Amino acid sequence: MRQRTVKNKDEIIARCARWLVSDPKVCKGNWIANFSSPGKVFLEIGSGKGQFITSLAASCPEHRYIAIEGGGNIAVRILEKAEAEALDNLLLVMAYAEDLNEWFAEGEAAGIYLNFCDPWPKLRHAGRRLTHRSRLAQYRSITTRDGVLELKTDNQQLFEFSLTEFDAAGLVLLEHTRDLHGSDRKGTHHTTEYEDKFSGEGRSICYAKAALHHNG
Repeated sequence: MRQRTVKNKDEIIARCARWLVSDPKVCKGNWIANFSSPGKVFLEIGSGKGQFITSLAASCPEHRYIAIEGGGNIAVRILEKAEAEALDNLLLVMAYAEDLNEWFAEGEAAGIYLNFCDPWPKLRHAGRRLTHRSRLAQYRSITTRDGVLELKTDNQQLFEFSLTEFDAAGLVLLEHTRDLHGSDRKGTHHTTEYEDKFSGEGRSICYAKAALHHNG
């Protein structure tokens, strides 16, 4: 979906530069130095406008969060939210995550969130899906032994594909539901803009949580 151009994007970026990581490769192995204090580091890949990651960061000040979003016209909304909440435990990488091993060292992250990622519905594009086994291998390599992956999507086909890939890649499925908002877990999750919209339209939201390592 094409995003509208934000007319004052450059102004927002300049004003909120403290939250922006211009070169994530330079941070590899020492991400924690970019925060004001130590803590476990969690990533959200494809953060959109940032409702999920900023609300999570605000409610869990003991942890450190990195939002990754390559769409510049929506990523600036993350910066605005970070500024409004004065978050000191959130950073933004305004780029698409192609190879996370270029940005993060082994075991540097404690967990990864994937929320409403592009389903890439055509079979020939399966390798581009963020839950493809090649991506899962990246997630495993950069996370701690107790690292966890959490997925939310309204796309049933992507969800089924993801569960199959989890199994093929050796992830341990901890919990899952095909109707998050109709389950007993409703209200325990921070939501995204898409989630609010889709659930408001009556769509079922799928959720899965998996351990990235067998002995995690």
